Amino acid sequence: MSFKLRSALVFALLVVAAAGYAGEKAAGIEIVAAPKTGKGPMWVHIEPKVNNLKEPLKFMWYFGDGNESEEMVPKPHYYDVGKFNLLLEVTEKTGKVYTASVTIDAVSPG
Repeated sequence: MSFKLRSALVFALLVVAAAGYAGEKAAGIEIVAAPKTGKGPMWVHIEPKVNNLKEPLKFMWYFGDGNESEEMVPKPHYYDVGKFNLLLEVTEKTGKVYTASVTIDAVSPG
């Protein structure tokens, strides 16, 4: 095989590998909460959005009002009037911990 042909083949393989890598989403988590703002007291539906983590996964929700849950998708949570920092920790198989948070604002119905 000529040097030019071998160089072209190596370049083509690198381009294909880079394209495959670029299409992958980075590992991480997000919180989907609805609604995030409303007249309190209110119910908030909560679920995790998980990208490329190694299973099995452990979930730990801290609702910001003293309540916690280890469920992957907890039941809708009841928030009284106030601002609350909702925190999610997800631990993957390797032991790496990912965190995400969102503020829930249950404004006074005033």
